[in-house]
Amino acid sequence: MSRVQLSRRLEMAAQWVPEGARLCDVGTDHAALPIWLLEQGRVTGAIDTDIRPGPLDRARRNVERYGYANAVQLRLCDGLAAVQSGEVDTVTICGMGGKMMISILEAAPWTTDGVTLILQPMKAPGELRQWLISHGYTIQEERTLWEEGHWYTLLLAHGGRDDVTLTPGREEAGIPSRWRKGDDWQGYLEHLLVRLHKQRTGLERSEKAADPARLTYIQQAEEELTRLREQLMEGVWPL
Repeated sequence: MSRVQLSRRLEMAAQWVPEGARLCDVGTDHAALPIWLLEQGRVTGAIDTDIRPGPLDRARRNVERYGYANAVQLRLCDGLAAVQSGEVDTVTICGMGGKMMISILEAAPWTTDGVTLILQPMKAPGELRQWLISHGYTIQEERTLWEEGHWYTLLLAHGGRDDVTLTPGREEAGIPSRWRKGDDWQGYLEHLLVRLHKQRTGLERSEKAADPARLTYIQQAEEELTRLREQLMEGVWPL
């Protein structure tokens, strides 16, 4: 049994890490994920990065405490800036915004070449999906869960052309054919529909010139997600 305890969202991320992976955990903070994976024998080693000295010091203390100082390299840098192509084959980025993840991956184009990406965006998952698909990545699987008052989304991606078309509904909720069965997608869709309804109500009262296009997008997303929710309520898995 591992001495390190992970949150459920990090446990989900850990399940996607391939056996024997060479891991880079971006924004590692306490280094809980790489330490847990090392304790399980799932990874051969890890590079932990963080942009701030404080979190990296916490990671260093934990790595030393659990006896993995020789297995983990700690690097102070922005995202993957201090990681070179070929050093790792799996990258985890959990607990930061989708736009930040995009900027990290934009600066590391080598991640399209045989690298497994495990991404858990706190905000803007739709923008992240759109960027991945238009920049040489394939979204292989998606997961969702409710934990401590928040909905979380996790994406498994790798390099390769993805021929999927992201409609407004798919951009907001993910690609149904790649959803992990057993997760609470109905609950997640209901959460998204409430949020979209609030946005639409605000836009309908607005007179800004740019709002009509956004309003059309939201209306289309609502229609798609409502159909998907109804299918799930009827016990039909959407494709």
